[in-house]
Formats: sequence, structure tokens, C-alpha cells
Amino acid sequence: MKKQRLETFGDAIIAIALTILVLKLAQPTSLTLSGFLEIKEGFIAYFISFLIIFNVWYNSHNFFHVIEDVDEMTVWMQGFI
Repeated sequence: MKKQRLETFGDAIIAIALTILVLKLAQPTSLTLSGFLEIKEGFIAYFISFLIIFNVWYNSHNFFHVIEDVDEMTVWMQGFI
């Protein structure tokens, strides 16, 4: 398997995870500052989750700069990053 194929697969999984996170955000009851402050915990949780997923993506990106060939061990290592 080519390493670009595995890297693209990992990027797609991360994109799906971020999309699901955005869909789970609650909408404010009103378009005022107080309406947004009511749901601030959801936005803070989203931001922290985004940072964690970004960190996983960044480590995966660096991982693919190091490897040259994709074998079974590489696939398992990608799963645990």
C-alpha cells in the first residue's frame, strides 16, 4: 500500500470526527451575547476537542514524513497515534 493512501484515510477519519463535533454544538436560544454565554461550555468543550484532534493529526502528519514503506506494523502504529 502506498503511504499517501493511508495518510488520506487518516485525514478523512479526522475530518469526519470534526464534522460530527460541529453538528453536536447547541444553537443559542437568541442571537445575543447572553444567548451565546448560555452555551459557552459546549464551545469550550468543542475547542478543547478540536485541539486534541489537531494534535493527533499533526503527529500523524509527522509520522508519515518519517516512514517510507507501509506494512502491517505501520497500519497498527497509525491506529494508535
